[in-house]
Amino acid sequence: MMRSFKNRDIVSIRSFSPEELVYVIETAKMIKEDRLKKQAAYAHVLEGETIGIAFFEPSTRTRLSFVCAAQALGAHALSFSSTEGTSLLKGESFRHTLQMLSGYQCSLLVVRDSRDGAAQYAADVLDIPVVNGGDGKHEHPTQTMLDLLTIRELFGRLDHLTIGFAGDLKYGRTVRSLQAALQHFPGISFRYISPPQLKPPAEELAALERAHIPYKVSENYESTLPDIDILYVTRIQEERFPDKQEYEKVARSLQLTPDLLLSYAKPSMRILHPLPINSLKFPEIHPAVDDVLVPGTREKYARYIEQAANGLSIRMALLCLLAGKLGTEIREPYELPNYEKKTTLEPVNVTETKQEANRVLGYIENGTVIDHLQPDALFKVIDLLALPRDKLVILGKNFESKKALHGKKGVLKIVDYSPTPNQLNKIAVLSPYATVSYIKNGQVVEKGRVMLPLRIENIMECSNPNCISRTEQKEYAPSVFYTLDTVQRIFQCHYCDTTISEDAVRLR
Repeated sequence: MMRSFKNRDIVSIRSFSPEELVYVIETAKMIKEDRLKKQAAYAHVLEGETIGIAFFEPSTRTRLSFVCAAQALGAHALSFSSTEGTSLLKGESFRHTLQMLSGYQCSLLVVRDSRDGAAQYAADVLDIPVVNGGDGKHEHPTQTMLDLLTIRELFGRLDHLTIGFAGDLKYGRTVRSLQAALQHFPGISFRYISPPQLKPPAEELAALERAHIPYKVSENYESTLPDIDILYVTRIQEERFPDKQEYEKVARSLQLTPDLLLSYAKPSMRILHPLPINSLKFPEIHPAVDDVLVPGTREKYARYIEQAANGLSIRMALLCLLAGKLGTEIREPYELPNYEKKTTLEPVNVTETKQEANRVLGYIENGTVIDHLQPDALFKVIDLLALPRDKLVILGKNFESKKALHGKKGVLKIVDYSPTPNQLNKIAVLSPYATVSYIKNGQVVEKGRVMLPLRIENIMECSNPNCISRTEQKEYAPSVFYTLDTVQRIFQCHYCDTTISEDAVRLR
Protein backbone atom coordinates (compact mmCIF):
# COMPACT_ATOMS: atom_id res chain seq x y z
CA MET A 1 0.00 0.00 0.00
CA MET A 2 1.28 3.47 -0.91
CA ARG A 3 0.54 6.37 1.43
CA SER A 4 1.50 10.02 1.14
CA PHE A 5 4.94 11.02 2.41
CA LYS A 6 4.08 14.69 2.96
CA ASN A 7 4.57 15.81 6.60
CA ARG A 8 5.17 12.21 7.64
CA ASP A 9 7.52 11.24 10.48
CA ILE A 10 10.34 8.84 9.64
CA VAL A 11 10.95 7.23 13.01
CA SER A 12 10.89 3.50 12.27
CA ILE A 13 11.51 1.52 9.11
CA ARG A 14 8.59 -0.67 10.24
CA SER A 15 6.13 2.10 9.35
CA PHE A 16 6.94 1.71 5.64
CA SER A 17 5.47 -0.91 3.36
CA PRO A 18 7.75 -2.68 0.86
CA GLU A 19 6.11 -0.66 -1.93
CA GLU A 20 6.88 2.59 -0.11
CA LEU A 21 10.51 1.59 0.44
CA VAL A 22 10.91 0.82 -3.25
CA TYR A 23 9.32 4.18 -4.09
CA VAL A 24 11.82 6.03 -1.87
CA ILE A 25 14.85 4.32 -3.41
CA GLU A 26 13.51 4.82 -6.95
CA THR A 27 13.05 8.52 -6.17
CA ALA A 28 16.62 8.68 -4.84
CA LYS A 29 17.88 6.89 -7.93
CA MET A 30 16.12 9.43 -10.16
CA ILE A 31 17.66 12.34 -8.23
CA LYS A 32 21.10 10.74 -8.39
CA GLU A 33 20.90 10.23 -12.15
CA ASP A 34 19.52 13.73 -12.79
CA ARG A 35 22.32 15.33 -10.77
CA LEU A 36 24.95 13.33 -12.65
CA LYS A 37 23.65 14.98 -15.82
CA LYS A 38 23.27 18.42 -14.23
CA GLN A 39 24.58 19.04 -10.72
CA ALA A 40 22.26 22.02 -10.18
CA ALA A 41 19.16 19.88 -10.73
CA TYR A 42 16.74 20.30 -7.78
CA ALA A 43 18.77 23.30 -6.54
CA HIS A 44 15.66 25.41 -5.87
CA VAL A 45 13.17 22.75 -4.72
CA LEU A 46 13.37 23.76 -1.04
CA GLU A 47 14.49 27.35 -1.51
CA GLY A 48 13.63 29.44 1.54
CA GLU A 49 13.07 26.41 3.79
CA THR A 50 15.01 25.67 7.00
CA ILE A 51 15.93 22.09 7.92
CA GLY A 52 16.76 21.50 11.59
CA ILE A 53 19.48 18.91 12.25
CA ALA A 54 19.82 18.24 15.99
CA PHE A 55 22.46 15.63 16.78
CA PHE A 56 22.88 15.01 20.49
CA GLU A 57 25.65 12.45 19.85
CA PRO A 58 28.52 12.49 17.33
CA SER A 59 28.04 11.64 13.66
CA THR A 60 29.94 12.20 10.44
CA ARG A 61 28.11 10.68 7.47
CA THR A 62 24.49 10.99 8.61
CA ARG A 63 24.73 14.60 9.77
CA LEU A 64 26.86 15.86 6.88
CA SER A 65 24.75 14.10 4.26
CA PHE A 66 21.60 15.75 5.65
CA VAL A 67 23.36 19.13 5.68
CA CYS A 68 24.53 18.59 2.09
CA ALA A 69 21.09 17.37 1.03
CA ALA A 70 19.42 20.47 2.45
CA GLN A 71 21.92 22.78 0.77
CA ALA A 72 21.71 20.93 -2.55
CA LEU A 73 17.95 21.54 -2.50
CA GLY A 74 18.34 25.25 -1.75
CA ALA A 75 17.37 25.03 1.94
CA HIS A 76 19.21 26.39 4.96
CA ALA A 77 20.52 23.81 7.45
CA LEU A 78 20.29 24.76 11.13
CA SER A 79 22.59 22.21 12.71
CA PHE A 80 24.57 21.15 15.74
CA SER A 81 26.56 17.92 16.15
CA SER A 82 26.74 17.30 19.90
CA THR A 83 25.56 18.67 23.22
CA GLU A 84 28.78 20.72 23.55
CA GLY A 85 28.05 24.43 23.28
CA THR A 86 24.30 23.98 23.72
CA SER A 87 22.05 24.98 26.61
CA LEU A 88 21.61 21.32 27.50
CA LEU A 89 24.82 21.78 29.51
CA LYS A 90 23.00 24.51 31.46
CA GLY A 91 20.20 22.12 32.31
CA GLU A 92 17.78 22.81 29.45
CA SER A 93 15.55 19.83 28.72
CA PHE A 94 15.67 17.73 25.56
CA ARG A 95 12.04 18.68 24.91
CA HIS A 96 12.63 22.44 25.20
CA THR A 97 15.66 22.23 22.91
CA LEU A 98 13.54 20.49 20.26
CA GLN A 99 10.72 23.02 20.65
CA MET A 100 13.18 25.89 20.39
CA LEU A 101 14.47 24.55 17.05
CA SER A 102 10.93 24.08 15.81
CA GLY A 103 10.21 27.68 16.78
CA TYR A 104 12.91 28.86 14.38
CA GLN A 105 10.50 27.92 11.56
CA CYS A 106 12.18 24.63 10.67
CA SER A 107 10.20 22.70 8.08
CA LEU A 108 11.31 19.42 9.66
CA LEU A 109 13.79 18.18 12.23
CA VAL A 110 16.38 15.41 11.96
CA VAL A 111 17.24 14.01 15.42
CA ARG A 112 19.99 11.73 16.68
CA ASP A 113 20.26 10.74 20.33
CA SER A 114 21.86 7.98 22.40
CA ARG A 115 18.56 6.95 24.01
CA ASP A 116 16.29 4.35 22.43
CA GLY A 117 13.00 5.92 21.38
CA ALA A 118 14.21 9.53 21.47
CA ALA A 119 13.06 10.10 17.88
CA GLN A 120 9.53 8.90 18.66
CA TYR A 121 9.43 11.18 21.69
CA ALA A 122 10.50 14.10 19.47
CA ALA A 123 7.75 13.22 16.98
CA ASP A 124 5.20 13.16 19.80
CA VAL A 125 6.04 16.64 21.12
CA LEU A 126 6.58 18.49 17.81
CA ASP A 127 4.09 19.56 15.15
CA ILE A 128 6.65 19.29 12.32
CA PRO A 129 7.91 16.06 10.70
CA VAL A 130 10.71 14.30 12.58
CA VAL A 131 13.35 12.13 10.91
CA ASN A 132 15.21 9.58 13.02
CA GLY A 133 18.95 10.00 12.43
CA GLY A 134 19.66 7.10 14.80
CA ASP A 135 18.33 6.56 18.34
CA GLY A 136 20.47 4.49 20.67
CA LYS A 137 20.50 0.83 19.67
CA HIS A 138 16.93 1.05 18.41
CA GLU A 139 16.78 2.05 14.72
CA HIS A 140 18.41 4.01 11.91
CA PRO A 141 15.77 4.08 9.14
CA THR A 142 17.48 6.44 6.68
CA GLN A 143 20.65 4.32 6.84
CA THR A 144 18.49 1.34 5.93
CA MET A 145 17.06 3.20 2.94
CA LEU A 146 20.51 3.97 1.56
CA ASP A 147 21.48 0.33 2.21
CA LEU A 148 18.46 -0.78 0.17
CA LEU A 149 19.38 1.61 -2.65
CA THR A 150 22.91 0.15 -2.72
CA ILE A 151 21.66 -3.44 -2.75
CA ARG A 152 19.20 -2.60 -5.54
CA GLU A 153 22.01 -1.05 -7.58
CA LEU A 154 24.29 -4.06 -7.04
CA PHE A 155 21.77 -6.84 -7.65
CA GLY A 156 18.87 -5.19 -9.45
CA ARG A 157 16.43 -6.51 -6.84
CA LEU A 158 15.63 -6.69 -3.12
CA ASP A 159 14.16 -10.19 -3.10
CA HIS A 160 15.60 -13.73 -3.18
CA LEU A 161 18.86 -12.74 -1.50
CA THR A 162 20.84 -14.17 1.38
CA ILE A 163 22.05 -11.42 3.67
CA GLY A 164 24.90 -12.02 6.11
CA PHE A 165 25.21 -9.78 9.17
CA ALA A 166 28.55 -9.80 10.98
CA GLY A 167 29.89 -8.12 14.10
CA ASP A 168 27.74 -6.51 16.80
CA LEU A 169 24.34 -8.09 16.26
CA LYS A 170 23.10 -7.48 19.81
CA TYR A 171 23.27 -3.68 19.92
CA GLY A 172 23.62 -2.71 16.24
CA ARG A 173 20.70 -0.49 15.22
CA THR A 174 21.63 -0.59 11.51
CA VAL A 175 21.33 -4.38 11.50
CA ARG A 176 17.99 -4.23 13.28
CA SER A 177 16.55 -1.73 10.81
CA LEU A 178 17.84 -3.45 7.65
CA GLN A 179 16.60 -6.83 8.83
CA ALA A 180 13.15 -5.36 9.56
CA ALA A 181 12.95 -3.87 6.05
CA LEU A 182 14.21 -6.89 4.10
CA GLN A 183 12.14 -9.57 5.80
CA HIS A 184 9.01 -8.40 3.94
CA PHE A 185 10.53 -9.19 0.53
CA PRO A 186 10.09 -12.75 -0.80
CA GLY A 187 12.94 -15.24 -0.78
CA ILE A 188 15.02 -13.44 1.85
CA SER A 189 17.15 -15.41 4.31
CA PHE A 190 19.66 -14.28 6.93
CA ARG A 191 23.04 -15.47 8.19
CA TYR A 192 24.43 -14.13 11.47
CA ILE A 193 28.14 -14.15 12.29
CA SER A 194 29.21 -12.84 15.69
CA PRO A 195 30.98 -13.67 18.94
CA PRO A 196 28.60 -15.41 21.40
CA GLN A 197 28.36 -12.25 23.52
CA LEU A 198 27.00 -10.25 20.57
CA LYS A 199 24.63 -12.68 18.87
CA PRO A 200 21.15 -11.47 17.88
CA PRO A 201 18.63 -11.14 20.73
CA ALA A 202 16.52 -14.27 21.21
CA GLU A 203 13.25 -12.39 20.74
CA GLU A 204 14.36 -11.19 17.29
CA LEU A 205 15.21 -14.74 16.20
CA ALA A 206 11.88 -15.95 17.58
CA ALA A 207 10.10 -13.31 15.48
CA LEU A 208 11.88 -14.60 12.35
CA GLU A 209 10.74 -18.12 13.18
CA ARG A 210 7.15 -16.98 13.56
CA ALA A 211 7.43 -15.29 10.16
CA HIS A 212 8.98 -18.45 8.63
CA ILE A 213 12.12 -16.58 7.53
CA PRO A 214 15.17 -18.89 7.28
CA TYR A 215 18.28 -17.96 9.26
CA LYS A 216 21.50 -19.50 10.60
CA VAL A 217 23.73 -18.36 13.46
CA SER A 218 27.50 -18.88 13.42
CA GLU A 219 30.65 -17.68 15.17
CA ASN A 220 32.91 -17.76 12.11
CA TYR A 221 33.05 -16.73 8.46
CA GLU A 222 34.22 -20.06 7.07
CA SER A 223 30.85 -21.80 7.49
CA THR A 224 28.72 -18.91 6.22
CA LEU A 225 30.51 -16.97 3.46
CA PRO A 226 29.76 -19.52 0.69
CA ASP A 227 25.98 -18.85 1.02
CA ILE A 228 25.98 -15.06 1.21
CA ASP A 229 25.03 -12.51 -1.46
CA ILE A 230 25.52 -9.41 0.72
CA LEU A 231 27.84 -9.39 3.72
CA TYR A 232 26.87 -6.50 6.03
CA VAL A 233 29.67 -5.97 8.55
CA THR A 234 29.29 -3.80 11.65
CA ARG A 235 31.75 -2.42 14.16
CA ILE A 236 32.13 -4.12 17.53
CA GLN A 237 31.50 -1.16 19.80
CA GLU A 238 34.05 -0.75 22.58
CA GLU A 239 31.70 1.55 24.49
CA ARG A 240 29.35 -1.39 25.08
CA PHE A 241 31.97 -3.23 27.15
CA PRO A 242 32.68 -2.10 30.72
CA ASP A 243 35.63 -4.52 30.79
CA LYS A 244 38.39 -3.52 28.33
CA GLN A 245 39.96 -6.99 28.38
CA GLU A 246 36.65 -8.58 27.47
CA TYR A 247 36.28 -6.12 24.58
CA GLU A 248 39.75 -6.95 23.24
CA LYS A 249 39.05 -10.68 23.47
CA VAL A 250 35.77 -10.31 21.55
CA ALA A 251 37.16 -7.86 18.99
CA ARG A 252 40.09 -10.17 18.15
CA SER A 253 37.75 -13.10 17.53
CA LEU A 254 36.16 -11.81 14.31
CA GLN A 255 37.92 -10.10 11.42
CA LEU A 256 37.21 -10.29 7.70
CA THR A 257 40.49 -10.80 5.81
CA PRO A 258 41.48 -11.11 2.13
CA ASP A 259 42.27 -14.80 2.65
CA LEU A 260 38.76 -15.47 3.95
CA LEU A 261 37.23 -13.64 1.01
CA LEU A 262 39.24 -15.39 -1.67
CA SER A 263 38.89 -18.82 -0.03
CA TYR A 264 35.18 -18.87 0.82
CA ALA A 265 33.16 -16.04 -0.78
CA LYS A 266 31.40 -16.55 -4.08
CA PRO A 267 32.43 -14.09 -6.85
CA SER A 268 29.06 -12.31 -6.80
CA MET A 269 29.18 -11.48 -3.09
CA ARG A 270 29.57 -7.83 -2.09
CA ILE A 271 30.53 -6.27 1.25
CA LEU A 272 28.64 -3.39 2.86
CA HIS A 273 29.31 -1.55 6.13
CA PRO A 274 27.39 1.38 7.69
CA LEU A 275 30.75 2.92 8.71
CA PRO A 276 32.87 3.91 10.50
CA ILE A 277 35.19 0.91 10.31
CA ASN A 278 37.39 0.64 13.38
CA SER A 279 40.86 1.35 11.98
CA LEU A 280 42.74 1.11 15.27
CA LYS A 281 43.84 -2.02 17.17
CA PHE A 282 41.07 -4.43 16.19
CA PRO A 283 39.55 -3.56 12.79
CA GLU A 284 36.54 -5.72 11.94
CA ILE A 285 37.62 -5.54 8.28
CA HIS A 286 41.31 -5.87 7.43
CA PRO A 287 42.46 -2.70 5.58
CA ALA A 288 43.63 -4.77 2.60
CA VAL A 289 40.05 -5.92 1.94
CA ASP A 290 39.33 -2.46 0.46
CA ASP A 291 41.31 -3.31 -2.66
CA VAL A 292 40.65 -7.05 -3.12
CA LEU A 293 39.33 -7.74 -6.63
CA VAL A 294 36.97 -10.53 -7.58
CA PRO A 295 39.20 -13.07 -9.40
CA GLY A 296 39.28 -12.50 -13.15
CA THR A 297 37.54 -9.11 -12.94
CA ARG A 298 38.16 -5.46 -12.06
CA GLU A 299 35.26 -5.52 -9.60
CA LYS A 300 35.83 -5.00 -5.88
CA TYR A 301 34.08 -7.00 -3.18
CA ALA A 302 33.99 -3.93 -0.88
CA ARG A 303 31.28 -1.39 -1.74
CA TYR A 304 30.91 0.59 1.48
CA ILE A 305 32.29 3.85 0.07
CA GLU A 306 29.67 3.85 -2.71
CA GLN A 307 27.13 2.82 -0.08
CA ALA A 308 27.93 5.87 2.07
CA ALA A 309 27.76 8.18 -0.96
CA ASN A 310 24.18 7.00 -1.58
CA GLY A 311 23.23 8.72 1.66
CA LEU A 312 23.10 12.08 -0.12
CA SER A 313 20.59 10.92 -2.76
CA ILE A 314 18.39 9.13 -0.23
CA ARG A 315 18.26 12.11 2.10
CA MET A 316 17.56 14.52 -0.74
CA ALA A 317 14.69 12.27 -1.79
CA LEU A 318 13.28 12.14 1.74
CA LEU A 319 13.44 15.92 2.20
CA CYS A 320 11.60 16.41 -1.10
CA LEU A 321 8.98 13.80 -0.24
CA LEU A 322 8.31 15.11 3.28
CA ALA A 323 7.98 18.64 1.91
CA GLY A 324 5.43 17.43 -0.65
CA LYS A 325 7.59 18.50 -3.62
CA LEU A 326 7.80 14.94 -4.96
CA GLY A 327 5.35 12.08 -4.63
CA THR A 328 2.39 14.36 -5.32
CA GLU A 329 0.69 11.59 -7.31
CA ILE A 330 0.16 9.56 -4.12
CA ARG A 331 -3.34 10.44 -2.92
CA GLU A 332 -3.75 8.00 -0.02
CA PRO A 333 -3.14 9.99 3.20
CA TYR A 334 -0.80 8.66 5.86
CA GLU A 335 -2.63 8.12 9.12
CA LEU A 336 -1.30 6.94 12.46
CA PRO A 337 -2.78 3.67 13.77
CA ASN A 338 -6.00 4.25 15.67
CA TYR A 339 -5.51 2.69 19.09
CA GLU A 340 -9.03 2.93 20.41
CA LYS A 341 -9.16 3.39 24.17
CA LYS A 342 -11.56 0.79 25.51
CA THR A 343 -13.56 1.37 28.66
CA THR A 344 -11.41 -0.18 31.37
CA LEU A 345 -14.39 -1.52 33.32
CA GLU A 346 -16.78 -3.37 31.05
CA PRO A 347 -20.23 -3.51 32.72
CA VAL A 348 -21.51 -6.91 33.85
CA ASN A 349 -25.18 -7.65 34.55
CA VAL A 350 -25.66 -8.01 38.32
CA THR A 351 -29.36 -8.96 38.40
CA GLU A 352 -28.70 -12.57 39.42
CA THR A 353 -25.73 -11.87 41.66
CA LYS A 354 -27.17 -9.59 44.31
CA GLN A 355 -25.85 -11.81 47.13
CA GLU A 356 -22.46 -12.49 45.57
CA ALA A 357 -20.69 -10.41 48.21
CA ASN A 358 -21.75 -12.92 50.85
CA ARG A 359 -20.69 -16.13 49.10
CA VAL A 360 -16.91 -16.06 49.32
CA LEU A 361 -14.70 -15.22 52.31
CA GLY A 362 -17.57 -13.88 54.42
CA TYR A 363 -20.00 -11.01 54.45
CA ILE A 364 -19.09 -7.33 54.04
CA GLU A 365 -21.54 -4.45 54.36
CA ASN A 366 -19.86 -1.90 52.11
CA GLY A 367 -16.73 -1.98 49.95
CA THR A 368 -15.31 -3.72 46.90
CA VAL A 369 -14.88 -7.35 45.83
CA ILE A 370 -12.18 -8.01 43.22
CA ASP A 371 -12.77 -11.54 41.90
CA HIS A 372 -11.28 -13.81 39.24
CA LEU A 373 -7.77 -12.48 39.83
CA GLN A 374 -4.94 -14.58 38.49
CA PRO A 375 -3.50 -16.14 41.67
CA ASP A 376 0.04 -14.89 41.01
CA ALA A 377 -1.33 -11.34 40.66
CA LEU A 378 -3.20 -11.28 43.98
CA PHE A 379 -0.44 -9.81 46.16
CA LYS A 380 0.72 -7.50 43.34
CA VAL A 381 -2.78 -6.01 43.27
CA ILE A 382 -2.69 -5.50 47.04
CA ASP A 383 0.67 -3.75 46.71
CA LEU A 384 -0.50 -1.41 43.93
CA LEU A 385 -3.62 -0.39 45.91
CA ALA A 386 -1.33 0.85 48.71
CA LEU A 387 -4.13 0.49 51.25
CA PRO A 388 -3.93 2.15 54.67
CA ARG A 389 -2.81 -0.22 57.42
CA ASP A 390 -6.14 0.01 59.23
CA LYS A 391 -8.13 -0.97 56.13
CA LEU A 392 -9.80 -4.37 56.56
CA VAL A 393 -8.77 -6.71 53.75
CA ILE A 394 -10.02 -10.27 53.24
CA LEU A 395 -8.28 -12.40 50.64
CA GLY A 396 -8.19 -15.91 49.26
CA LYS A 397 -5.95 -17.61 46.72
CA ASN A 398 -6.22 -20.66 44.45
CA PHE A 399 -9.99 -21.05 44.53
CA GLU A 400 -11.34 -23.44 41.90
CA SER A 401 -12.88 -21.56 38.98
CA LYS A 402 -14.16 -22.67 35.59
CA LYS A 403 -13.82 -19.11 34.26
CA ALA A 404 -10.20 -18.60 35.33
CA LEU A 405 -7.42 -18.96 32.74
CA HIS A 406 -5.71 -21.86 34.55
CA GLY A 407 -8.65 -23.10 36.59
CA LYS A 408 -7.64 -21.15 39.72
CA LYS A 409 -8.47 -17.67 40.94
CA GLY A 410 -7.78 -15.20 43.69
CA VAL A 411 -10.40 -13.10 45.51
CA LEU A 412 -9.91 -9.82 47.35
CA LYS A 413 -12.46 -8.05 49.55
CA ILE A 414 -11.82 -4.53 50.85
CA VAL A 415 -14.14 -2.95 53.39
CA ASP A 416 -15.24 0.67 52.81
CA TYR A 417 -12.98 1.19 49.79
CA SER A 418 -13.28 1.78 46.02
CA PRO A 419 -10.27 1.60 43.64
CA THR A 420 -9.48 4.63 41.47
CA PRO A 421 -9.69 4.48 37.64
CA ASN A 422 -5.87 4.44 37.45
CA GLN A 423 -5.77 1.49 39.86
CA LEU A 424 -8.33 -0.32 37.70
CA ASN A 425 -6.06 0.18 34.70
CA LYS A 426 -3.16 -1.36 36.61
CA ILE A 427 -5.31 -4.30 37.70
CA ALA A 428 -6.21 -4.82 34.03
CA VAL A 429 -2.49 -5.08 33.18
CA LEU A 430 -1.77 -7.53 36.02
CA SER A 431 -4.90 -9.64 35.68
CA PRO A 432 -7.12 -9.04 32.62
CA TYR A 433 -10.77 -10.02 32.96
CA ALA A 434 -10.83 -9.79 36.76
CA THR A 435 -14.24 -8.62 37.99
CA VAL A 436 -14.87 -5.69 40.31
CA SER A 437 -18.08 -5.57 42.35
CA TYR A 438 -19.12 -2.52 44.36
CA ILE A 439 -20.98 -3.44 47.54
CA LYS A 440 -23.57 -1.29 49.31
CA ASN A 441 -25.67 -2.53 52.20
CA GLY A 442 -24.44 -6.06 51.55
CA GLN A 443 -25.52 -6.15 47.92
CA VAL A 444 -23.72 -5.80 44.57
CA VAL A 445 -24.93 -2.49 43.17
CA GLU A 446 -22.49 -2.35 40.25
CA LYS A 447 -20.19 -4.90 38.63
CA GLY A 448 -17.67 -4.75 35.83
CA ARG A 449 -14.85 -6.66 34.21
CA VAL A 450 -11.45 -4.95 33.82
CA MET A 451 -10.33 -4.92 30.20
CA LEU A 452 -6.91 -4.25 28.74
CA PRO A 453 -6.93 -1.06 26.67
CA LEU A 454 -5.05 -1.18 23.35
CA ARG A 455 -3.00 1.82 24.51
CA ILE A 456 -1.68 1.81 28.07
CA GLU A 457 -0.34 5.09 29.43
CA ASN A 458 1.80 5.81 32.51
CA ILE A 459 1.28 2.40 34.09
CA MET A 460 4.13 0.11 33.00
CA GLU A 461 7.90 0.46 32.98
CA CYS A 462 9.84 -0.51 29.86
CA SER A 463 12.34 -3.33 30.46
CA ASN A 464 14.91 -1.68 28.18
CA PRO A 465 17.22 0.32 30.49
CA ASN A 466 18.18 2.67 27.63
CA CYS A 467 14.58 3.54 26.69
CA ILE A 468 13.77 7.24 26.91
CA SER A 469 10.68 6.38 28.99
CA ARG A 470 12.68 4.85 31.86
CA THR A 471 12.34 6.86 35.06
CA GLU A 472 16.07 6.71 35.80
CA GLN A 473 16.80 8.69 32.64
CA LYS A 474 17.78 12.31 33.27
CA GLU A 475 14.67 13.36 31.36
CA TYR A 476 12.12 10.70 30.59
CA ALA A 477 9.03 10.45 28.42
CA PRO A 478 5.61 9.32 29.66
CA SER A 479 5.28 5.54 29.51
CA VAL A 480 3.16 4.26 26.61
CA PHE A 481 2.57 0.62 25.65
CA TYR A 482 0.37 -1.15 23.12
CA THR A 483 -1.38 -4.43 23.87
CA LEU A 484 -0.31 -7.03 21.30
CA ASP A 485 -1.99 -10.04 22.92
CA THR A 486 -4.69 -9.72 25.59
CA VAL A 487 -4.66 -13.42 26.57
CA GLN A 488 -0.91 -13.94 26.90
CA ARG A 489 -0.45 -10.33 28.06
CA ILE A 490 2.21 -9.21 25.58
CA PHE A 491 2.90 -5.49 25.33
CA GLN A 492 5.09 -3.32 23.09
CA CYS A 493 6.80 -0.07 24.06
CA HIS A 494 5.71 2.93 21.99
CA TYR A 495 9.23 4.37 21.91
CA CYS A 496 11.75 1.52 21.52
CA ASP A 497 9.48 -1.37 20.35
CA THR A 498 10.63 -3.59 23.23
CA THR A 499 8.06 -6.33 23.89
CA ILE A 500 7.21 -7.40 27.44
CA SER A 501 5.41 -10.59 28.37
CA GLU A 502 3.25 -11.10 31.46
CA ASP A 503 6.12 -12.39 33.62
CA ALA A 504 8.23 -9.29 33.00
CA VAL A 505 5.56 -6.63 33.60
CA ARG A 506 6.76 -3.99 36.03
CA LEU A 507 4.40 -1.23 37.13
CA ARG A 508 5.45 2.39 37.47
